[in-house]
Amino acid sequence: MNRSTLLEHIRTLQREVDSLMDIVIAMDDSELQPTQCQQGQQGQQEASSDRWLNVRQVCEFLNISQTTFYEGIRNGVFPKGNVFGPKTIRWRISDIKAWLALKREESAEPAKRRGRPSRIRKIGVLCNV
Repeated sequence: MNRSTLLEHIRTLQREVDSLMDIVIAMDDSELQPTQCQQGQQGQQEASSDRWLNVRQVCEFLNISQTTFYEGIRNGVFPKGNVFGPKTIRWRISDIKAWLALKREESAEPAKRRGRPSRIRKIGVLCNV
């Protein structure tokens, strides 16, 4: 076999491994949750919102580059993923959405005053206003 044939076989095997990994992940999710027949329409939406995403999909969802995402993980800005293998890391979309909601709440809080108080505040404090 020549090199190009071997590379094509390796790519085919990698695709098969990825599809098997998705099946295993789906099986783990189905064991943790009731079946879709029992869940009804609302449950189907929850099951689809609890998908596992790879790095590329998370970056597309957040609209950032992979470099920015990996730097954020190193710096503790972004949540760490679940390791499924030596080169397979996935994030639940529900975890990413919860992280986004937390960040929105943090940014909605008013900024703390820094520095010296203004002259009006000084006068108010002196006059007990």
